[in-house]
Amino acid sequence: MSAAFLRPKIAISLMTLLVSLIADEADVEHMVEYYQKCVAAYYSGFSEYAEIHIKDHCIRELILVMFGYRIVAWYMEEESGNSIKETDNEKALALNTLQKIYEMGKLN
Repeated sequence: MSAAFLRPKIAISLMTLLVSLIADEADVEHMVEYYQKCVAAYYSGFSEYAEIHIKDHCIRELILVMFGYRIVAWYMEEESGNSIKETDNEKALALNTLQKIYEMGKLN
């Protein structure tokens, strides 16, 4: 396989890792900050070594694809929970996570 063929696959693998780093059970309060720093570093670092130019910032959309369903399901499960205090905390965390993902979209 040629190096040119592998570059898009490497880019996708790196984006997947980046998305996991930002959104997979991350510190929700710092999620937007991590997004800003990590995505900027990814785009600038990767563009130095590859001839792939990503025009659209697709990291946020990839976060929604990979984790959005799980977060919404988490919220829905908490609505039917038994313990009111724990349920309210978990629901608030799920909503806060979705809010942070929304805020990431306003940055682009």
